[in-house]
Amino acid sequence: MKTLAPVAENEQDLDTIYEGARLHISKVCAAELAPIRISRIAYRYEGKRLIATVGANHPTTGKPVVAILFDEGQRLYYICTQARGLRYDGPILVGAWNVDAVEPPQTSGPAARPR
Repeated sequence: MKTLAPVAENEQDLDTIYEGARLHISKVCAAELAPIRISRIAYRYEGKRLIATVGANHPTTGKPVVAILFDEGQRLYYICTQARGLRYDGPILVGAWNVDAVEPPQTSGPAARPR
């Protein structure tokens, strides 16, 4: 089963959303984004274990997660919702040192679409 971003109606929309998010984050955050498409991360924040999943509401903001990107240079994950990271505020930042699990870490392209 493929996980689609909440605003994606098909795989072409998903590709467009991810490319838009990658371009925006690369510019705004001066990020060196890894060529992977992440569908879920589990991480620790203020003593709590949180899970962010593309297509589901983020546990702290309540807004749907649209994309999760990884900056290899800064070792940061960028969790994007329609507002945070794509339109208004910056993305939700998670340091790699706080991440317990990443799913799936695949290279970009058709084979990298979340399943």
